Parts: sequence; C-alpha cells; structure tokens
Amino acid sequence: MTMEKYQFTPDNNADPPYQITINMDNKDYIFRVMYNLYSQRWYFSISDLQQNVIKIAPLISSTENRDINLTFNIFFNNSLVFRNDQNMIMVK
Repeated sequence: MTMEKYQFTPDNNADPPYQITINMDNKDYIFRVMYNLYSQRWYFSISDLQQNVIKIAPLISSTENRDINLTFNIFFNNSLVFRNDQNMIMVK
C-alpha cells in the first residue's frame, strides 16, 4: 500500500486556510481544514466532489508510536492520519 503525504501549511489569508484533494477507497474527496477561534483548534471536513459533507471533526494529531485514523469506519481501504510534529497529512 502506498502512502501519500501532504505538507500541512495553512494560509490564514485563504478561505479555507487549507484544502487538498485526497484519494480514499479509489475515489477523490476534498479535505478542508478550518480554525475555530472559540475552541482554539483546527477542524477538518471531508466532502465528495459534489460538496456533500462526509465528516466534520477536530483535527487530532497522531503520536510518534501510534496512528489515529481520522476516518475510522468511513473508508475501509485507506486511513487518514495527521502528524502535528511533522506538519503532515498522510493517506495510507
């Protein structure tokens, strides 16, 4: 299984601050990250190409020793992992 890595470099002047297209289970999806001022944290959304939202959740960082699959129980052939220490979004 190949792993795609995307540098997490949000731009505060863009709306949304971060957006990429990812491939999960052989289908393209839009991955967006927004900052919530009230909760002081990043949130992500995954939508299909027709803008139908699949998931919205906090962007939780995996640890060095354990991956946290942010799309658990949604996609079965791939997982989505965020590594804050590397500023990296990974699709495995």
